[in-house]
Amino acid sequence: MERLDACRPGSVTADAMRLRALEDWRLAGLLRERVRVDEAGLIEADLEGAPLSSPVFSRFLDTLIQTASGRSRTVPASSIEALGLEIGMGGPAGRITLGGAWLQRRGETLLAGRDPGELKPGWVDGVWDGRYVRGGTVSSPEAAPFLVRHALPDTPFREIVSARIALWSEALLRGARLAMEIADLGDAGGRALPDAASEAGPDIATKGRGEPLP
Repeated sequence: MERLDACRPGSVTADAMRLRALEDWRLAGLLRERVRVDEAGLIEADLEGAPLSSPVFSRFLDTLIQTASGRSRTVPASSIEALGLEIGMGGPAGRITLGGAWLQRRGETLLAGRDPGELKPGWVDGVWDGRYVRGGTVSSPEAAPFLVRHALPDTPFREIVSARIALWSEALLRGARLAMEIADLGDAGGRALPDAASEAGPDIATKGRGEPLP
């Protein structure tokens, strides 16, 4: 009977942490490099060349939906998977709603905003519907793009959608670096994650001695 290597469970855990760190690092890069938010809070995501079939893209879509809706609640995985498949086939053909947000494709750009049917108007602790704070350059809904005009405050405001995305990206990067440090404890030399904007991914899907994963 083959004996279980006592070190193997720890190695498997470290490998899993490195793989998750790589995915988090890639997601942070997608958020930083492909997402733009205008002053009214309209999200525009660049789809050209994006890894549409990868698990990280599903998390990317989920993050966009949560941010556009002003919520912090994930969308069911089956719905995200269906949306990803539709985008991979050139869709969606029209505007759809999901998780409190609407999404619409224009060429290689995915637009996202607040679902008007899910809107919760009113100021709560200085925040409007999880997306705006008081003050700013936009003074009325009429001054904003038509696509988001229906879900805006009626007093001067400033969007915080872009700040949420930036904080999300930073949290992912910090978590990935921490996971790498923990996974590399005891290794002769750890591997640092590069900047999220770098095209080449870090070699973190390896064991502590640099051996490829089985």
